[in-house]
Amino acid sequence: MKKMCKWCKKIIEHPKSNSQKYHKECSIENRRDKGRENYSKNKNKPKFKEQRKKVQQKYNKKYKDELVKKNREYRKNNIEWFREWSRNYDEKNKIKRKKLWQNYYQKNKEDLKKKRKEYNQKNSSRIKAQTLASYYIKIPKNQICQNCNKNLAVDKHHPDYSKSLEVIFLCKKCHNGLHFLK
Repeated sequence: MKKMCKWCKKIIEHPKSNSQKYHKECSIENRRDKGRENYSKNKNKPKFKEQRKKVQQKYNKKYKDELVKKNREYRKNNIEWFREWSRNYDEKNKIKRKKLWQNYYQKNKEDLKKKRKEYNQKNSSRIKAQTLASYYIKIPKNQICQNCNKNLAVDKHHPDYSKSLEVIFLCKKCHNGLHFLK
């Protein structure tokens, strides 16, 4: 009984069984590429996408801590590249991002207004102090940061919001550090 190889279309002279479909060499090639073929055939089917998504979610859940750690480390080691990428993305997609924000604002207008109102009520002394300071106090030219004494001061910081005109001049790095420590 002669059979035709499904891979190379040549005749198999002496098949070892009725189920043999390939030459020995073709079988090895087929095993390598079969997975890729099935993947490319099925990848656009909804059921396959769902299965793939579930498997990915299980993996992410199982190795979450490790993945987060690796991502942070990678980002830390390539911070300049990420900053550059972010700047370029912002420049290229200014209009797109503006439209996205406008759509989001239109859909969530009432909710955003409520949140803003709650924030203003919760932080009224802070807002009042910042408003008064921005109106009455200007950062002097060539003012050095009062915390690190290295960089130029670009921000005003209120150690106590009840004393709205008492501010210290800080660089961006020190100011962010002070707020993150709280």
